[in-house]
Order: sequence, then structure tokens, then C-alpha cells
Amino acid sequence: MGVYLKDPSATLDYSVDWADTLLAGETIVSAQWSVTPNGAEDLQLGQEYINGSVYSVFVAGGYPGAQYRLSCRVSTDQGRTMERSFCLRIGET
Repeated sequence: MGVYLKDPSATLDYSVDWADTLLAGETIVSAQWSVTPNGAEDLQLGQEYINGSVYSVFVAGGYPGAQYRLSCRVSTDQGRTMERSFCLRIGET
């Protein structure tokens, strides 16, 4: 799981590319981003967007010194569910 540093005043987009895990001809039918700890109102997930097999979300805020886990969960037309996560550490950059 990767760890990324984000300034609390920055609004940045983070992405997951699913191309290397999809089977030939398989497509993603749904995707959802989440953040833990649950109820972390100081970190806001914004607009989500899709570009081919890359799923992205804009992230704003965050409490300095805090660490969050962002997860992207997808379901495919082949009935598979996959999830990838990374840590986002908030600090001055």
C-alpha cells in the first residue's frame, strides 16, 4: 500500500488504474471511493471521474498530522469485486 503526502490546503486528484487486473474483455460496472477512519469530515472526497480503466477522485482538506486510508472498490461484468487502497498523510508540503 502506497503512502502519499498531501498539504491540508491542497485539492488534488488520486487515481487507481485497473488495467492490469481486468480479464480480457472484462469491464467495470460500478466503482466507489471511501475513506477511513469513518466520519473523517476534515477530509472531503469530491468529484469522481473515469478515464478508461483509471478511476479518480478529488480530495480536499485533511487534518495536519492525520493519516487516512483511501479505498477504491470496483465490481465487474464478470462478477468480480476488487479493492485497492493507499494511505494519505496530511502535512505541509
